[in-house]
Amino acid sequence: MSDYETLPALLDSGADPDEVCFGHTLLTHAIDLEGDGHLQTNYPLNTASTAILLAYGADSRLPAIDGETPLQIAAYYHHEPAQRLLQRFLTLTPAGPQGARVTNDHGPSLLGPDSPYSDVSIYVDAVAAPRVVGRLRDALGLIEDDGAELTVGPVRVEGEPNDYATGRHAHPSDFLQWPTVLECEAPAGTPDEVVQAVTAVLEALWRGGFKAVAACDFEDELPARGGIDRYPRPAPALDGGAVSSGTGTWWKNLIPPGKRKGRNL
Repeated sequence: MSDYETLPALLDSGADPDEVCFGHTLLTHAIDLEGDGHLQTNYPLNTASTAILLAYGADSRLPAIDGETPLQIAAYYHHEPAQRLLQRFLTLTPAGPQGARVTNDHGPSLLGPDSPYSDVSIYVDAVAAPRVVGRLRDALGLIEDDGAELTVGPVRVEGEPNDYATGRHAHPSDFLQWPTVLECEAPAGTPDEVVQAVTAVLEALWRGGFKAVAACDFEDELPARGGIDRYPRPAPALDGGAVSSGTGTWWKNLIPPGKRKGRNL
């Protein structure tokens, strides 16, 4: 409860910085308290509790019981100071089983070279890849400046012009022809961490007004199935005039084999 003297005293005496109570870790509770306090009182946002917990080793990736990560909670409140602080710790702290308590069925296993979680393409209906990456960097509160590339948790994101863009759309939902593609690669980390990072990227793009869809092998684990449900493609008519009601991953049959898997890390 913003008692900045008692909190470090308890942590210094051996309290677990990753303790979970009433569904929150100490870190997710601190960010929630800072963000909600700002909304309720209009006091300036601060990161005092968050900084103390991170300094005492709180896991910057450990989600609350409902699955929300510290970064997602900070993004919900537009708590940009906390986002910048978390991104610094996420960049400095190696992903993996040490310091990462994975609570779902993925387990703490690291990604292998053939893992379906190691590669994601996010198609964005906007021209100028550097502009998209710049807006994404600002939305996530990232502080590094690597041009058309940035890092979100264990995921490296690089913006590129889409080679398959036609300059016009057969349909607004034909995302495979959108002008920009964010190529996301995860050479390290766990499946859960990759899902959380890609979720953060997608939600930041959507909040920024961009149309974006993730093409990957785990879209069912992403919000709105990676964006497919946000921009439904009309079902094609079947023989005899009937209309198919299927909403499967039709895009997988249209991407040339190896397009995503063939890039160099």
